[in-house]
Amino acid sequence: MARTVNQKELKEKRNYIIAEAIQLITDVGYKSFSVNQVIKRCGISKGSFFHHFDNKNALIESMTDMLTGTILMDYDAVLMAKDKSAKEMMDLLFRIGYQLKMEGDFPMEAFVNILFLPENQELYQKITQKGLNNFIPYIEKIILMGCERGEFQLDYPKGVTRHFVQMMMGMNIKLGKALYTEATGLEEWQLVQEELLAFEAITQMLFGYEVNHKLYGDAHKLVEMKVKIAAEVNN
Repeated sequence: MARTVNQKELKEKRNYIIAEAIQLITDVGYKSFSVNQVIKRCGISKGSFFHHFDNKNALIESMTDMLTGTILMDYDAVLMAKDKSAKEMMDLLFRIGYQLKMEGDFPMEAFVNILFLPENQELYQKITQKGLNNFIPYIEKIILMGCERGEFQLDYPKGVTRHFVQMMMGMNIKLGKALYTEATGLEEWQLVQEELLAFEAITQMLFGYEVNHKLYGDAHKLVEMKVKIAAEVNN
């Protein structure tokens, strides 16, 4: 008699392979990892691997889905919070964006640390693009909602959304490279700080936030600390 397929077991096995593949990239780098290495690490047969993934690219696509897709439920919850203002919703989206989560126990910080290394830039670009594609519809809905409620005064809300998200992603890349690959000197850290403050100033002008309001929250404190340490080293 044929064994009944347990969908829960299949999902758990698939997620296990993805998590181990991500851990493998953390250990050896994106360019060096292969399907055979994943199979060996997981202790599975080739048939088992190819039952879940057609090829390496399919595995990578599933990895990016796991790394970016689990926050979508949190994004949905933000849009359901009708009692919150559009500004409050935008704050929540940014806060959730910091908390990239995965199913199960996984050393996310270690993985993020290696994403900004030169040898892993291709994977970083894939993850960034996936995150961008996920994020745009939510931020666009919030901006349109803010315009309808009279909170935001924008003539071209959809165009503003695209430019705002591109600006935000550029800021994320600069912050990530500085914080995870360590900016090397005072001038470099001061430039990161200046661009971060400029982003907040543009946001305040676009959406009417208070002057001291900061979407990037604790990132400002961290960059300020890095500037102070770099200044002390220079002295």
